[in-house]
Amino acid sequence: MPDFRFAARPFDEQVRFFAAKVNVPTARYDDLWREDHAHGFMVAGATRAALLDDLRDAVHRAITDGETLTQFRSRFDDIVRARGWTGWTGEESAAGRSWRTRVIYDTNVRQSYNAGRFAQLMHPDMIAARPYWQYRHNDIGISRTPRPMHQAWHGLVRHYSDVWWRTHFPQNGWGCKCGTRALSAADVERLGLRVMDPAQGSVDTRGIDPGFEYSPGEAARSQAAAHAFGERVAAMPASWRDTALRDAQRQAGDLFADAAPQIGRAIDATTSPARTISVGMLQPAAAEALGAASTLVDVRADVVQQLLRDGVPDAFLRDIATWLTRPSAIYRDTATGVVVYAWPIGEQLLQLRLADVGGSAVAIVDGSMGSADALPAPRYERLGSGT
Repeated sequence: MPDFRFAARPFDEQVRFFAAKVNVPTARYDDLWREDHAHGFMVAGATRAALLDDLRDAVHRAITDGETLTQFRSRFDDIVRARGWTGWTGEESAAGRSWRTRVIYDTNVRQSYNAGRFAQLMHPDMIAARPYWQYRHNDIGISRTPRPMHQAWHGLVRHYSDVWWRTHFPQNGWGCKCGTRALSAADVERLGLRVMDPAQGSVDTRGIDPGFEYSPGEAARSQAAAHAFGERVAAMPASWRDTALRDAQRQAGDLFADAAPQIGRAIDATTSPARTISVGMLQPAAAEALGAASTLVDVRADVVQQLLRDGVPDAFLRDIATWLTRPSAIYRDTATGVVVYAWPIGEQLLQLRLADVGGSAVAIVDGSMGSADALPAPRYERLGSGT
């Protein structure tokens, strides 16, 4: 069984959660909302790609190296000077700077911890051994201004599957230091605890700050949350959307790490033909051409089977998430409006056709292996190459 001891130092699940985020330019803190924050990294007011990269690196170091708030503030000051970032909230005073840097540091470090902790608690071995979760007020540090509702939840025990955790898994507000610990049935009995009825308080979110009514770890695993994030990115100004999409190509290995085993099951026909698998995010040129409501790219298991029958190599499909980050060329079919990604494979040209299939979804609808000649104009308008 993996080591599930409380980790005061960074741990793999925590680091992976943060590494999988996509940089997203934003003007306000609520440009990304709730579950979006499990998929996107943002600092309100930071709209330039280089600035976001630097801020992300500073937070990454805070997480992976266990750097203190003081060290983060020093890095933040260096970044602001080097990038000439002005007009950010908190800039006008020492107190404002102190507050803003604490919010950026505290929220990202704690939420990555909470998401990593959720991943540990959801390990099958852990669920089998300790299926009961207990809410712990001030589990990670001492709060200067304890929230009465959070204090009231201290010690509550609920089964891990209780829907209450979908909204109440920490962090539950700005600066919240609450946590969760797992208990076995023997622990519950030995400590004289009572497991709450799932019907009690399952939808009451009083005491949770707006925007925190979600579980970061669950959202990171949720395909629905990923699609909602793709919709949010698609609706952003084009330059912001393209910054996020270019970063998504860079982060694809972490973002779509679970695509390969799912594609493998589709190839082996051991999953439902209707199974939808998220395999990438659109290239900026493709997003512009499709004008779709989402930037996430899906493929159904039955389409994977059809692609195999049409000669698309097994190895290509198993690594499709990587291939989608670097198409050799992108075209728009002017007759149908679909977008075509193309790659030369040996003496042939591999094509995948992507379309807006409705319901805020973009999907690979078919593909083929054919002549290595470029797709003929004027029907196929070349949009460019991959990033």
